[in-house]
Amino acid sequence: MQPAILKAAEHYFNETDLNEFSALVYRDNLRSLNALKKVGFIEAGTTKGPYGPQHVLLFMRNIKDNV
Repeated sequence: MQPAILKAAEHYFNETDLNEFSALVYRDNLRSLNALKKVGFIEAGTTKGPYGPQHVLLFMRNIKDNV
């Protein structure tokens, strides 16, 4: 997953003027949460999802390990 998400992020940033994008992960989905954090997503809080609380994660263009 890591190379794919990094390649997708690079393409996204090259095609837009935006500097970040977000992902929502349900609180009990630790596998996905840890995988996204491993590639450089940072936690930005929580939100109420339709099936329970979700972590809000951000991937930013200029963070040290990001694109």
